[in-house]
Amino acid sequence: MAQAGIGAGDPKPVFVSVDPERILDTRSNLGLTGKFTSDSPRDIQVTGNVAVAPSGTKIVVPAGAVAVVANVTVTQADRSGFLSVRPAGATGVPTTSTVNFTKGTTEPNAVLMKLGPGGKLQLYVKMSAGKSAHVLFDIVGYTMDHDHDDRYYTESEVDEAIAARSTQVVSSRDTGLTRSDPECITAPFVPDFAMVAVFSGGLYAEGPGPVDSRVQFSADGSSWSEVTATWSLRQTAASGAYGNAPVVGYKNLEPGVSYRFSIDAANLGSNTGDSGCQLTATIHPRTPTAGARAPSQAAPEEQSFSVD
Repeated sequence: MAQAGIGAGDPKPVFVSVDPERILDTRSNLGLTGKFTSDSPRDIQVTGNVAVAPSGTKIVVPAGAVAVVANVTVTQADRSGFLSVRPAGATGVPTTSTVNFTKGTTEPNAVLMKLGPGGKLQLYVKMSAGKSAHVLFDIVGYTMDHDHDDRYYTESEVDEAIAARSTQVVSSRDTGLTRSDPECITAPFVPDFAMVAVFSGGLYAEGPGPVDSRVQFSADGSSWSEVTATWSLRQTAASGAYGNAPVVGYKNLEPGVSYRFSIDAANLGSNTGDSGCQLTATIHPRTPTAGARAPSQAAPEEQSFSVD
């Protein structure tokens, strides 16, 4: 079982995309007023309720985000220079650039930047003294810290789920059997993944004739069909005063299909006395190996059934 955990206290961010929203355009005084001038860093609020273009406010990036993904554009610059996007609170002249621009051009670039205190970023324009430029900032996504462990079941959780499924048992019991009619019909069972039903049980009848029992199944309420297996499901008791016909076998179950099971009194001979049946279907997860078979299970030498 592969583990995706990073470890307690060491979450890793996940990316969340959003419809693009412009939160800064100094040409229209959105977010900040007026052009950026050289060596005069300014902060923009990214998280929480912020002004957006063309009007109004909204939460584009929620509180708790750790970084933002955006397109930043410099336009109408008076002189060549560069723009650096940094977490709020950064000090000194930037040593890296986000956008390099020349006089009079419009230069965009993508940026992924960690947010500073309060969910803010710092924008720093470097150019000749006294010169200025307009800046635009369009958000396209953000990242949130996330512990990836909660996206996967652990090995122990899978084992517990399989063990719980393996304990599901469907059983039934009846009296007053009639020949070739479904008896001991179980309640419907709908697997949510590939499983196998392993059967045990059989018929009991009083009288001089033989007793013959077989397991049947019905899928989605369809007609009854005999279960097939790699070993015999039909066992005929010797003629006599009493007859026991135990059955064992299995049926592969597909997810999402409603199954019912029964025992068919295929041959009661001339039995006219008391009779009864019992069927137990123990449900197990099916081994996904190609050609896998259900565990071999021999018919018990003796079966006891309650008879009214």
